[in-house]
Amino acid sequence: MVLAEPLPSPTNSPTDTAPYTVTVAAVDAGDGHGAPLMVDASGPSPNSTPSRAQAIGRAMEVTATVDIAALPEEVFAYLTDMENNPKWQSGMVSARWTSDGPIGVGSTYDQVATFLRRKIESTFEVEAYEPGRMIRASSTAGSFPITFTRMVEPIDSGTKVTAIITGDASGFFKIAEPILRLIVQRSIDGDYRNLREVFTPRNAD
Repeated sequence: MVLAEPLPSPTNSPTDTAPYTVTVAAVDAGDGHGAPLMVDASGPSPNSTPSRAQAIGRAMEVTATVDIAALPEEVFAYLTDMENNPKWQSGMVSARWTSDGPIGVGSTYDQVATFLRRKIESTFEVEAYEPGRMIRASSTAGSFPITFTRMVEPIDSGTKVTAIITGDASGFFKIAEPILRLIVQRSIDGDYRNLREVFTPRNAD
């Protein structure tokens, strides 16, 4: 499951005052990492306008770190090619560069993901780039504003990766913000465990 994997923020009409309903259940993931929370969120028609309380959100930030037994330059090259995202981020359907040339500030890509049973289409632009060390990108189109930073640094065992993801849990997801934060944190942690597995040698048969 992913944050970017951005979250939708539907709108409601002034006449649509039905409250949002959020149901939370714990399920067995079967992956040895515990029972992640699953949320079934439903609410007013997506063609309505939110009330002032629903429209006001606040930034949500989650972080993840993982140590990987691989060279920093190898990990950085993999992390910064966004077309690799579906290979290690759950819920990611596709990611495709829409700009030419080497990756750098101004590079853009389109992304399709699913989150809480919703299809989420977004466009991202790279805002900061330090070769071999850091990349930061923000959504420029889509239903949920999000910014993520991915950083790598050398350590004795290989590479330490740190990710920082910020978004606005407003509107549709605001009511479940504390639960949402937990879901997103578990999702991001799982994704970066997957990333470590990408660089873990498989035993030969």
